Amino acid sequence: MGSLAGRAAGIKKIIYTVHGFVFNEPMPGWQKWSYKFAEKFSGRFKDKLICVSEFDRSTGIKNRIVPTEKLITIHNGIAQPNFLSLEQARNELLATYQLPATSYHLIIGTIANFYPTKGLGYLIEAAKLVCEKNDKIIFGVIGDGPNKSKLTAEIKNQQLEKNFLLLGSKQNAWRYLKAFDFYICSSVKEGFPYSILEAMAAGLPLVSTNVGGILEMIENKKSGLLVKPAEPKELAEVILELSQNKNLAAALGRQAAMAVKEKFNLEKMIAETKKVYQV
Repeated sequence: MGSLAGRAAGIKKIIYTVHGFVFNEPMPGWQKWSYKFAEKFSGRFKDKLICVSEFDRSTGIKNRIVPTEKLITIHNGIAQPNFLSLEQARNELLATYQLPATSYHLIIGTIANFYPTKGLGYLIEAAKLVCEKNDKIIFGVIGDGPNKSKLTAEIKNQQLEKNFLLLGSKQNAWRYLKAFDFYICSSVKEGFPYSILEAMAAGLPLVSTNVGGILEMIENKKSGLLVKPAEPKELAEVILELSQNKNLAAALGRQAAMAVKEKFNLEKMIAETKKVYQV
């Protein structure tokens, strides 16, 4: 209860940034109620809640977390990252697999913690459908987490050991994004993920589920392709479509990179945040 402690310490202005509300996570009803109650109670001591997406702001309004005038949206922004080159990124990521370049046509990747909300089980199902049509496509996931053993078992069960690679956790994982031909997000819940902003900055064509703030980041069929969550068949179809259309992939990547520079840059985020703190 940082806001309550702040008031007790005599701090006159308390501003809180919301990176998604916990009660949107899958959990029992009583637990959701408890989190909502805690948010509403602590909200009484906050002057402003900065939401990183309109999705979060509308969630706050719908659940009456605080009065509407206390809620403001400021999208996340990033500086232009310093990526590794394609060759260096692939060499480092795939070194332990010893894959010759002739063994694959495309590498489709993502950065994700191994939690149920990331939808990686659905991505494995989609990968199975994709590889039945084109076994020269490789999927790679940078990350780690509590579901690793379950995901490893599912990869083995689907006989995808050569096509679905768990690449491990990497410090500054965004540096490796150029290793991928496409970036994919299979999440069933998201806020306004930095990983997608970083993939956009890398100029990667994106395929993502249309959840949370992602709808505010990606314009469907212009800066990426959006699919429904938990629909591996639809996800597979879109991946295959994009894999066969180099012109579309290149156009999506260009538009994604432009969107980050124009709408989701760090300078814009800082300027908007300063205005809130200076009022």
